[in-house]
Amino acid sequence: MRIANSALAFTSLLLMAWSLACGATPTPRPIYTPYPSFTVEASSSARFPAEAAAQSADLGEVVELKGQKDWFYGDALSYARDGISEFRKGNYQAAIDNFERARRHRDKPSAVLENWMGLSYQGLERYEEAIRHHSASIQIEDSATDRTNRGIAYLLQGRCAPAVADAKAALAMKPESTDGIHTDAEANYILGSCYGSDGQFLQALQHLEASVDISIENNYERELITERELLVEQIRGAAGQNGADMDFFVGSALVAWEQGMEWFFGESYRKAIESFESAKERHGKPSSVLESWLGLSFQSLGQHELAIGHFTRSIEIRDSAVDRMNRSGSYMASDRCPHAVEDARAALSFPPHTEDAYHSEVEANSVIASCLIEAGEYRLAYVHAESALSGAISHGYPTEEIDLLIEFRDIAKSWADAQN
Repeated sequence: MRIANSALAFTSLLLMAWSLACGATPTPRPIYTPYPSFTVEASSSARFPAEAAAQSADLGEVVELKGQKDWFYGDALSYARDGISEFRKGNYQAAIDNFERARRHRDKPSAVLENWMGLSYQGLERYEEAIRHHSASIQIEDSATDRTNRGIAYLLQGRCAPAVADAKAALAMKPESTDGIHTDAEANYILGSCYGSDGQFLQALQHLEASVDISIENNYERELITERELLVEQIRGAAGQNGADMDFFVGSALVAWEQGMEWFFGESYRKAIESFESAKERHGKPSSVLESWLGLSFQSLGQHELAIGHFTRSIEIRDSAVDRMNRSGSYMASDRCPHAVEDARAALSFPPHTEDAYHSEVEANSVIASCLIEAGEYRLAYVHAESALSGAISHGYPTEEIDLLIEFRDIAKSWADAQN
């Protein structure tokens, strides 16, 4: 709560007005790595005559990359190992360079190398190149793992149509599991995320519940299971409300939105604005949540006209008590009481929004009381100040804010008594 100027005009930036739950946001699974290690096996000279001959000539080990039927030896083996080592360190460009060298030392295409190169490009957020390599792997040897990896790349781009197609294809194939990561869990997660982003909450719920169940069966990390369980609950609520209060972000839009939130709460508002604008572009459709956070960012910089513009767009997409109060705050800061009161009265016509020690009706009554005092209508101002105070007490506002509202109420009362 903020009291502005001698007229005790109540202005709240409402930094937490948009709950994170306002936009149920699927968290992408970290890159699914299907071949985490080399597995040494003896070769069959009948099955792999060239490689077996190389082994007998002491040119190197015959090694299978887990989950595939590609065999490596000599320089190809050395470079492939180096590539995987660099990948695990997060040195994705160095990994790609080594995989390219390994590929040049082979005499036939390798699904394994194409897949690893796709995963490396995902690590660099170069999704078009990742998709190209995953597609090459699929052409060599189609599998649930390949489809899941490419589906995740599409999801991270925010391209749900091809992501859904790959996820469905993966579910139609024999499931694969490596290091506890199961293709059915990830494919269902892709489908749940995309259906949720499209407002198909019942379908999203079905697939995300399946993803949670399979994740538990395959001993996923508890933190990841908890994230998915939370998302299931958010979507279950959205399904019950017909999605009235939900925005879903997927892929790169989600990443940009989350980065914007980090910048915002770190008080780096200009960087937050850049991230939210990037999320808008990647999301590709109107978002009340993004417009609201852009408004809050500009409001925090004191650029209230720009803030009002974004709050207005948010209201046009989905009107709510929260956005009305956010815009009212910028009107108050711009000394435009009539507009602030109009928004505050509109906020009172909505179901109240409550979050922690925040209640939209308390904020609305405070704004109306402030503007009525400025207009000299002290008796009516006292009525709204009293309503704001009683609401703040019943909703557990902090003591210091209640003390301010008591002072505010008493001033309004003394001026009302003097007016009589």
